[in-house]
Amino acid sequence: MRQRDEIDRLYNTDRWKKTRLIVLNRDNYICQECLRRDLVEPGNVVHHKVEARENIELFFDLDNLETISITCHNKEHPERSGGRKKKKEKKGVVKFFANNELR
Repeated sequence: MRQRDEIDRLYNTDRWKKTRLIVLNRDNYICQECLRRDLVEPGNVVHHKVEARENIELFFDLDNLETISITCHNKEHPERSGGRKKKKEKKGVVKFFANNELR
């Protein structure tokens, strides 16, 4: 719970407010998740690609932040609206199975 409190405090800092505006302007207030699907939708949520609770040191890292829409953010975090937490895919990881383990 202690880390959650620390993260909540970071969201209320002037540094976060400035960082958030930098990201929104950099991304032209366009949802980057939609853009990856060749859709242009407005976005106003600044999303941590690597969640803050997974690596708080990336909290202000511009490379770890992107603008997304509230709809896409809710899909990224279904647990916040009573759903199950989305499982993260590890990018760049190839998993090999022995022949008898193939599914």
